Amino acid sequence: MLINTSKNLCNEPKKLETLILGLGDTGVSAANYFSKKGHNVTIIDSRPNPPGLNDLKSLSKKIKIHLETLDVAWMEGKDQIIVSPGIKNDIPILIEARRIKIPILSDIEIFVRKVSKPVLAITGTNGKSTVVSILEHLLSNNGIRVAAGGNLGVPALDLIDDNIEIYILELSSFQLDITDRPLSNSAAILNIKPDHLDRHITIKNYKNIKKKIFDFSKLAIFNYDDPLVKKMVDSKKKSIPFSQSEYLDSGCSIKTIGNVRWYSAFGKEILPVDSLKISGPHNESNILAAIALASSLDIKIDFSSLKNFRGLPHRCQLIEKKDNISFINDSKSTNISSTIAALNSYDNPIVLIAGGRGKGSDFNELSEASKEKLIGAVVIGESAKNIEDVLRSICPVKHAISMKEAVERAWELSDKDTTIILSPSCSSFDMYNNYVERGNQYISSVKEFLQ
Repeated sequence: MLINTSKNLCNEPKKLETLILGLGDTGVSAANYFSKKGHNVTIIDSRPNPPGLNDLKSLSKKIKIHLETLDVAWMEGKDQIIVSPGIKNDIPILIEARRIKIPILSDIEIFVRKVSKPVLAITGTNGKSTVVSILEHLLSNNGIRVAAGGNLGVPALDLIDDNIEIYILELSSFQLDITDRPLSNSAAILNIKPDHLDRHITIKNYKNIKKKIFDFSKLAIFNYDDPLVKKMVDSKKKSIPFSQSEYLDSGCSIKTIGNVRWYSAFGKEILPVDSLKISGPHNESNILAAIALASSLDIKIDFSSLKNFRGLPHRCQLIEKKDNISFINDSKSTNISSTIAALNSYDNPIVLIAGGRGKGSDFNELSEASKEKLIGAVVIGESAKNIEDVLRSICPVKHAISMKEAVERAWELSDKDTTIILSPSCSSFDMYNNYVERGNQYISSVKEFLQ
């Protein structure tokens, strides 16, 4: 049910005074995009050495950058402001920009102005990157020229290519918070759990920001199993539900025939659940979301390539196994609900490595879900004490000041047939630049320890 996406693209002036707030991948991408168009680009960042600084210096000497400042004075004479996702909406420079009506845009808004091909957009607390990767794998294996990015991997503006037939965007709450225009043909919300409450303050605010992806799409794809997500769908909007727990004849779900469980779409069996390499209830839900998104296109899809999808790095990734003790890298689990999903994927005893920079989360939820799972825990980072406080009543807890030490302490706590899993429930920014760096540090620490 692909909807016509033709649109009148905006004709930008030859040259604009463009101010970019925040560097990182998005800031570098936006600077490259606008400088290539001949605009005068200035970037400001509150950090002394933000990520992407060296990449920026190699782009163009004409790009101006000022560090350790987000001062209001920098917007003088600017025609537009481009905001990176990590920048809060209520800082003085943005408040003043709104007052004097300087346009404030996200890179996502610029992207959707410029592309005329179908866009599939995905958000949710957990599973976004996995669903984007499944969908990219599925469509590309059907011979479709596809580009995927946004919050995952490649920034949106770097995806723009006239040869692309379908775009897939992963959108975080930070990106949706600063985006206020139609986004996509089909949009999916995978789930809603408390996350980023250090920025959004309440779950209601967080939910309303996520809902924007439905407000700005033509077709809503929603998790029928999530009560919060179900309530976010306008009854007048075209929609496709998906469910891991309940059979849906008018959506995408699990269908049981005899002793075989099948992925199904609109009552038709697609593939046996056991024929895929990724498993667990959370991954079944992710597969169903990808099937629903693919089914929203007016293209005949061969789903057999799903059998070859192996999952993402840093998401329940088996690193090594020794003496029946498995080391799992789940560094991408930056919130409690994602860690709980990971713990529920394993039947054997678990030693959990957790901690980092908390995001306003209540770790008591982790304790409740871990009672029957954990035989030990190692805590690291800024949230170590908070996590210890809720876990010490159910298992032994050790502290570590480095990933290398965390692996050593986890081994000490392990027993036969144990799974040692790094699943932090926190962001990485107290010790690392991102979850990838944290996961890679875990991998190297495990390999070094087992030598």
